[in-house]
Amino acid sequence: MQSLFESVMYIFIFIWTPVLDPHHPPLGIVFSTFMICIMIGTTIYNYISSFTQAASTFVNISIVMALTSTVICVGSTKPGDEHPTVSYAAFLLLELACGMYFPAMGFLRSRILPEAHTVGIMNWFRLPLNLIACIGLMVLHGDPSTSGTRHMFIICSGLLALALFCGIQFAALTKDDERLKHQPVDAEANGNL
Repeated sequence: MQSLFESVMYIFIFIWTPVLDPHHPPLGIVFSTFMICIMIGTTIYNYISSFTQAASTFVNISIVMALTSTVICVGSTKPGDEHPTVSYAAFLLLELACGMYFPAMGFLRSRILPEAHTVGIMNWFRLPLNLIACIGLMVLHGDPSTSGTRHMFIICSGLLALALFCGIQFAALTKDDERLKHQPVDAEANGNL
């Protein structure tokens, strides 16, 4: 799940500018709105995780949101029929998904991976992540046209569909594991009525 989702995020980092730049948006403001969406996604995660338990649910929701975003981009980047506003809205959804994904995945990692081996295991997860991202960008480099970008969104959609399949399997395997669940916050105990 992690390698697939994060490789899509890495690919997105390289292709959002070629999608939007021909339409001359202020790229600094666009990037700022991306960061705001990440912050909002993290805030949503923090708020909702105080009421619900399963962190794997947040990971799966994030994957569905990112998948929806890339599928929208497949349609909005069709050569000759580009819709930059729709692409931009889909990018905001993807960044919102990233904001929810990272704290949820961090929580799961902290509970699953043995502390003594976390760094080594994470380095091994980076291998497929970087391979997928590099191969994807090499494919894009071979076809820098808008159809190449559209093809990358198709590939990203496939990667996220596979990540969702893995996420559903993971959730099914761990549904009874109490270590992987958030403990609901008691509002009275915290003085928040």
